[in-house]
Amino acid sequence: EYEKRSVRSPIRELDRREVQRIRKKKTDRHLLFNLERFEKEYGIGDERTDYYLAEGWLIDDRRDNALFDRSLILIHGDEGIEALMLPKYREDVTLVHKKAKRAALAGFVCKIPSSFIDESRHYETYFVLKDKGRKNGRIAVWDSGILQGDVREGGFEE
Repeated sequence: EYEKRSVRSPIRELDRREVQRIRKKKTDRHLLFNLERFEKEYGIGDERTDYYLAEGWLIDDRRDNALFDRSLILIHGDEGIEALMLPKYREDVTLVHKKAKRAALAGFVCKIPSSFIDESRHYETYFVLKDKGRKNGRIAVWDSGILQGDVREGGFEE
């Protein structure tokens, strides 16, 4: 589904209270991630919307990865957005994280319309894992400017 050009990640704007709550959360050391691609894609043909495409994986190394929804949160000042990550099957992740249950389900693609992102801003970036159907989630913090070309592996391994 995610490979269809018209598919977008559902986006939700965060209010000031939610932004403050997210900033106070501690990073879960069992969440590991790798952001492999983040780039702007331009709409062509029937697809007239430009968007940012993020791809990678986000895994819990001790729980069943089929049980989670994944999202990407971008925060600037008191404003933020949460974009739901679309699932992408990643068999290669199972080769690295052999003990993680259903690690192949850790892959994601996230398509954010460019109208939600101001390229001149630095965004605090959070990767979120939520139990399906729940509002509260655990986070992994990526403290880099996601729009400044600093795409690298992240995570919090002991």
